[in-house]
Amino acid sequence: MIKKYKTIVADPPWKYSSPGQFGNTLKHRPNRDKSIAKEGAGSVARYGAMSLDELSELNVAGVSDDNAHLYLWTTNKFMEEAHILARNWGFEPKTICTWGKVKADGSPSMKMGYYFRGATEHFLFCVKGSLRINSRNKPTLFQSKRLPHSVKPEWFYEMVEAESIGPRLEMFARRERDGWDVFGNEVDNSISL
Repeated sequence: MIKKYKTIVADPPWKYSSPGQFGNTLKHRPNRDKSIAKEGAGSVARYGAMSLDELSELNVAGVSDDNAHLYLWTTNKFMEEAHILARNWGFEPKTICTWGKVKADGSPSMKMGYYFRGATEHFLFCVKGSLRINSRNKPTLFQSKRLPHSVKPEWFYEMVEAESIGPRLEMFARRERDGWDVFGNEVDNSISL
């Protein structure tokens, strides 16, 4: 019998088309080894990347309960794809929450960008069925310091645990977490998809 999850967190390895997944790494980091940039430095080198089709093929619909929550991380570049992916996995996007990355003085902590400089990351809150969150007083903006690439803040996990019931699964996890099952290439997988 397949375990069914009431809460799923996913931080997909979105497949960027630019070298290095951070924009043009050679332009901004001229001392970088050019062979690494061609292969994809940054996130690709760290944990690979998957296309929307590859992500959609994962059996998330099969492991999620009939009434479940999905917290789906995305960047500005993949906002549309995140909505499509959530629906492909059997969830309906309900709202977009934003992590505003700030410096100690409260000013935006900006990184690269093609038009505007990135100081945010987002997660879609999605629902399958009719499961409510535990409270009704959470904002859609959360401000905290920038962390190393792809690391999510601890407040996020605390919020998920307070608002969404278990059993819980983190997909593309970077570390194991008490009370959660995990799936990803940086952890010992609890399940296979």
